[in-house]
Formats: sequence, C-alpha cells, structure tokens
Amino acid sequence: MPLFLFVGKVALPVAAGAQFLILLAMAGLPLGVLYVLPGALISDCVDYDAGRTGARREAIYVGVQGILRNAAVAVSTVLLAQQFRIFGYNQANPTGIYLLGPLAGLLFLMSFLIFRPYGLDEKRHPEWAAAHWVQAEGPAPAGAKSVAGRSAD
Repeated sequence: MPLFLFVGKVALPVAAGAQFLILLAMAGLPLGVLYVLPGALISDCVDYDAGRTGARREAIYVGVQGILRNAAVAVSTVLLAQQFRIFGYNQANPTGIYLLGPLAGLLFLMSFLIFRPYGLDEKRHPEWAAAHWVQAEGPAPAGAKSVAGRSAD
C-alpha cells in the first residue's frame, strides 16, 4: 500500500489512474491471503485437536485468535505512533510515511519465518490426514475414522 504514495510521481509510460489500478490489482492477492489464511489455519488446528482429544473447541480457538488479533492491532498502533513521532509524518518530514513499506515488509518476513515450520499436513501427520479426507478426492482410506470416531465405510 505504501507504493500508492508514488502514483503519478514516477515517470512511467502509463497514466496515473492506470498506475493506481495496477497497484490495486497487485495488492489484491496478498490481501486475499491475509483474510483467508488465518481461518484455514484455525480450522486445521481445530480438526487436529478434535482428532486428538475428541472435544470440539472451536470457540476457544476463535476467541484466542480474536484476543491475539486485537493485541496485535493495539501494539501496531503504538508502534506506528512512535514511528511517526521519531521519523515524521507530514509534508515537511515524510520519512515516517516512507518507512511504512520497508517496515511492513520486514515484519512480513519475520512472520513468514515464524510460521514456516507450521506443518499440519499429510506427510507429518498421516493419522490426521486419514481421519480428515477430502470428499472431492474420493472415498476415505480403508479403516479411516471421522472426527466423531465413526467409521467411514
């Protein structure tokens, strides 16, 4: 999003309106991932936990996710205010605004490295994969049980 600051200010063979639309289209995929991925991760964790314990605790997982998300928003607000206080945020001193992109990229890289070892997949947990087959892929493997413990056969 910080690239929007440069729309119309960089000499490109494309009009400023087209530059804006191109940047908007480029931002769509990462923002879509940002909104879809947490729900997918939570659902995998809930299913894995239910397979291990036999208890469905979706509300706890979603509640903790909400608390952590709100805490992250609070911390980011404080950090943003400090960044603007130290580096500036107006036309006379815009360094704080120009640092938004690189700092966001750095935080994204850090979060990527933190979540890289996440491994709730078929290779690491074959027992979980056998119990949570995808209906579109065909029938479940012989002897596989659903989350409720009923046989799939």
